[in-house]
Amino acid sequence: MSNLEYNGQVLIKARRELKLKVDDIATALCLSVQQVQAIENNLGAFFHSNKLKQATIKNIVTFLTLT
Repeated sequence: MSNLEYNGQVLIKARRELKLKVDDIATALCLSVQQVQAIENNLGAFFHSNKLKQATIKNIVTFLTLT
């Protein structure tokens, strides 16, 4: 899997439009709040590998129906 480029601000905007909190996404996708915040803020922290982070981004995008 190649490096995935994304804009965390787009995810934040979509989450807010759906009136969801960070912990709503974390609970629904079995993630920590810190992991969701790291994705939204384009940080690499809280992930053991880049592949895991990329898979998590895709799951969040799917959850927010941005695909």
